[in-house]
Amino acid sequence: MKKVFSIIFAITIMLSLGTNVFAAETGNTVKIGNYDSLTGLIWEEGTENPLADFGPDIIEWLSWYNSLAEEEQLAVNYWPAELGSRMLTEQTSVISATEANSFENKITSFSAAEKMPTGRYELSYNQTYWDEKVNYANCYAYSMNVISTTEYHKLQPGEVSGNTYKLTCTSIFDCAKADGPKLGNGRTIRKSSYSEVPGVNEYKVALVITPNVDYHWYRQDSDGGWSHKRGLTKIGYKDASDKYIYDPQTCDRNYSGANYSTWCGYYIVTY
Repeated sequence: MKKVFSIIFAITIMLSLGTNVFAAETGNTVKIGNYDSLTGLIWEEGTENPLADFGPDIIEWLSWYNSLAEEEQLAVNYWPAELGSRMLTEQTSVISATEANSFENKITSFSAAEKMPTGRYELSYNQTYWDEKVNYANCYAYSMNVISTTEYHKLQPGEVSGNTYKLTCTSIFDCAKADGPKLGNGRTIRKSSYSEVPGVNEYKVALVITPNVDYHWYRQDSDGGWSHKRGLTKIGYKDASDKYIYDPQTCDRNYSGANYSTWCGYYIVTY
């Protein structure tokens, strides 16, 4: 199967330009127009190579992304703004996610002493709801409890507020803060700590980064544990070692394809 970026890019060209795209089949692989083997990028026959506009960082990221297996690609949350401008045909809108009070398929296997402080307004873990919305939210959307109205779209920090972020803790936080008023019925986000207890209509989230590659958000559930959604994969409550997450700072964050070694901190979201 063609790499995810290649498919989406080709489809976007066809939709946005309204032109015929040359397709040639070689063996079991279908190439549409011109093809760059390093990045997996394809573009319309007879048009300028879009790689000419990309800096070395973007080309390096594309090379890494296309080296991943398809399932690993789905788990990636980051999407460079330079690529987004070519992929998005319309502004993405987001709506609040509606979750039932359910703890389906989640087993609390840690002691009360291990649980991080909670308030009374954390969201429940709802496997069924998010399985139905699996293609409408990545980790950022999940942490903010919103879903995109566009399927297969990975919401990016700053996207709905018109800001462009860099893969740094400060930049991602600032862009998420700017997005807040336009996420669902409104969100605010502030820096927090391990010991702070969330207040009314608040819950805790955490941010980590794989340097120059990807970011990832976790959110605390109403049972005191933590859950997350890696890209367009299903939600889960276990870390890279398949252990229950009771603290995202100390859990195993070294996944196949991405090691989220940079700890950015705890934050509190108000909804």
